[in-house]
Amino acid sequence: MKIFLFLIIMFASSNLLATSMQIDPRDTHVRKGEGFDVAIALADVNDLGGVGLKLLFDKNTLRAETVTAGSLFVETGDIFFEQIDNEDGFVLINAVKWEQGNGTGTIGSISFTCLSSNPEGSLTLSEVRLLTYSTPTTDIEVSTITPGYVHPYPLEYFKLAATGTFKVGVSSSINIIAFDRYGTVAEGYNGTINLTVDNGTISPASVTGVKDGSLTAKITLTKSGTTTITAKDSAGTQTGTVTIYVIQGTPTTLFIQPATATLTADDSLTFYTFVGDNSGNTWTVTSNFSENDPIGTMSANIYYPGKPGTWTITANYNSLMATATVNVTLGLPIAFFIQPATATIATDGSLTFAAFIKDMNGNTQTVIATFTANEGTMSANTYYPGKPGTWTITATYTTFIAQATVVVYGKLATFTIGAIGNQIVGIAFPITISALTDQGEPAYTTASLTTTSGTILISVNGTYMGYVTIDKDGTASITVSSGTISATSNLFFVEKLFLPKSLDDIRVWPNPYRSDKSSDPFIVFELPKGCHLYIYTISGRLIREFENTLSRTKWMLDNQDGEYVSSGMYIYLIEHGGRKVTGDVGVIR
Repeated sequence: MKIFLFLIIMFASSNLLATSMQIDPRDTHVRKGEGFDVAIALADVNDLGGVGLKLLFDKNTLRAETVTAGSLFVETGDIFFEQIDNEDGFVLINAVKWEQGNGTGTIGSISFTCLSSNPEGSLTLSEVRLLTYSTPTTDIEVSTITPGYVHPYPLEYFKLAATGTFKVGVSSSINIIAFDRYGTVAEGYNGTINLTVDNGTISPASVTGVKDGSLTAKITLTKSGTTTITAKDSAGTQTGTVTIYVIQGTPTTLFIQPATATLTADDSLTFYTFVGDNSGNTWTVTSNFSENDPIGTMSANIYYPGKPGTWTITANYNSLMATATVNVTLGLPIAFFIQPATATIATDGSLTFAAFIKDMNGNTQTVIATFTANEGTMSANTYYPGKPGTWTITATYTTFIAQATVVVYGKLATFTIGAIGNQIVGIAFPITISALTDQGEPAYTTASLTTTSGTILISVNGTYMGYVTIDKDGTASITVSSGTISATSNLFFVEKLFLPKSLDDIRVWPNPYRSDKSSDPFIVFELPKGCHLYIYTISGRLIREFENTLSRTKWMLDNQDGEYVSSGMYIYLIEHGGRKVTGDVGVIR
C-alpha cells in the first residue's frame, strides 16, 4: 500500500517573497513491515529555478528505501539527485530546473518501510532552500513548515482472556489484548480501558498501563455466578468481552430462618441457615444448632420445644453464629387444676382462685374457668364464705373439672404474739402469732406484720409461725394487725451486724447445716459487699450463683431452679477485689 505525503509550499506573491509549507495528508497510519511513499510538492509557484532540502525521520521507526523525482523535475534537461542516510535518519534532495518552474507540482517521492510496532513520530523538513530561475543565486526565505505525522493503525477491538479461578472479593487476573483491523496486536495502543460487568460490580472500573498492546489486569468482583466482563476504550467505542464463572466469597455472615417464630410446646419447627460474603452473595449451608429451652431438644435442624416461653435457637457454622427467637406457647391441654387446692379463711374474708391447664410436658397456663361453691357464694373466681365449716369449690373449663377444699373459721377477735428475745441485725428469727375468735377458737385472717424494717402481709390460720429480719439496731417491737384488731410484741434489742472487711474475715454458718438442729432452713455467708459467690457440687457442677452480694447472703439450700439440694458436701467459691477464697459446707437433712 502506498501513502503519499504532500509538502506544499505557498508563495504570498509572484516574486516569491514568502513561503509556507503544508503536509497533506497530515497523518499516515502504518504498521511494522509496511511501506509507504512521501511526495513533496510545491503549489502556486513561479520563477522556480532550484530546490534543496533535508527530510528528517526517526531511524528507529523508519527506513528510507528509494527517492524518485517529482513532476516539477522530470522535464528533459532537469537535474535531480538524492542521498539516503538511514544511519542518521535523513534524506537529501537537490534539484535544478532548466526552464522556469511555475504552478503546482511535486519535488520528489520517498519510499519508506516501517520498522517499529509503535511508529509514532514525525517527518520534518529542514535546511529548505528555494532559488529563483531569473536570479539563480537569490534565496527565498521559508516562513512556516508544518511537519507530517506517522501513526500505528488504530485500535479496532479487544480480546479478553481469564486466568485462574475467580472468587468474590478476591483479586484475580484477566488478560486484555488490543488488535487493529488486520487482527494484528495493536502494539502502539496505550489508552485507558473501562471495565464493566453484567452481574454485580468490578473494581477497578478502569485500567491503564497497556504495554505493546496488552495488559494483565487485577480485578475484584462482587457477585457470584456467570458474569460477562466488557472492556471498552475510554476514548472510543472499541470493546471486547469474556464470560467467566465467579464462585462465592469467604462467608462473613450467618443467617437463620425463620428468625422469629411462634409454636406450641407439642409442635416442632425446622430451621435453615444461609451464609453471606462481604458483597451480599448468600447461599445455604448446614449448621450445628442448639437451644436454651430447659426441656426442649434439637434434632439436626429441627427444634422440639418443651417449655413455654421465649427461647433462643443458636446456629454455628465454622466461626460464624446466628440466633433466632422462638415463642413457645402451651401444648394441647391434658389436665386441669385450681389453686389453692386447699385453703383456710375467716367467715368475713374472701378467697380468689386461679385455674390452670397443663400440657403433656407438664407446662401450665392460667385460664378463665366457671366456679361454684357448695356453701357461700362465688363472684367470678372469688369465694365469699357464709358460715364456718369445710366446703368444696368446683371449677369447670371446657370438658375439664377440678375441685378445691376451703376450711372456714370464725371471725377474728384477738391476736397474741409470743415472747421475742434480743436479736442481731439482718439475722432472721422465729415469731409465733395466735389468732382467736371471741369464743377462743382458732381464727383465720390475713394480717399486716409491721417491724422497724417495714411491713409484710401474713396469713394466720389459728397460729402463725414464721421468720422476721430486722435491719436496724436498737430497741424494736413487732405489731400484727387485721382491720381494727391488733397486738404488739414485747420490746427487744437488736444488735449491730458484724461486717467483714475482706475475705480474711468471712463467716459461714451453720456449717454443717442440720435440719434436726437448726430452725432456720438456710446457711448464712457473712461477706464483704460486692462479692461473687458460687456454690458447686463436690463433682464441680455449678448449682447456685450470687453476684454483687450484700454483706449477708443466705443460701436457702436450693439450686438455680429453686429446687432444694440433697444432703452432702458442697464447695463454695468467693471472689472479691481480685482475690478468691474456697471452702466447703455440709448439708444434712
